[in-house]
Amino acid sequence: MADTRERFAGLAELGDDPERLYGEAESADGVVAVVAPGGMPVRLTLSISALRLGPEELAARIVATQREAAAEAGRRQAEAVQELIGPATGGAVDVRAMVDRAVDRGRFHEATERLGSADEQLGGRR
Repeated sequence: MADTRERFAGLAELGDDPERLYGEAESADGVVAVVAPGGMPVRLTLSISALRLGPEELAARIVATQREAAAEAGRRQAEAVQELIGPATGGAVDVRAMVDRAVDRGRFHEATERLGSADEQLGGRR
C-alpha cells in the first residue's frame, strides 16, 4: 500500500516540473518548436533561413516541426510514467508502447495535406 501511495505521489509531482516533459524539435532550416505533453505549443523560434521560405513552405515546416516536438513530449511523459508504474506492474504495463501506438503518423500527414489543399482553395479566392 505504501508503495502504491508513493507511486501516485510521484505521478502527481510530474506536474510540478512540466519543463522536463517538454519536447523540442528543429528543422534543417531553423524552425525550432518546443511543445508540452498533449501538444500545446510553448515556444516557436524561426531562423533567418526559415523566414526566407515561402509562406506555404514555412507553414508546413512549422506544423511538421511542432508534430515532431509533440511526439518527443509524449515519449518523455511516457518514460516518466513508465519509471513510476512499470516496476509495480512487473512489466505488464508498457506505457512507452502505448504512446507509440497512439501516435498515428498517417493522421499527421493527412492533416498536412488538408491544410495545403485549403490554402490553395483560399488562395484562388483572393
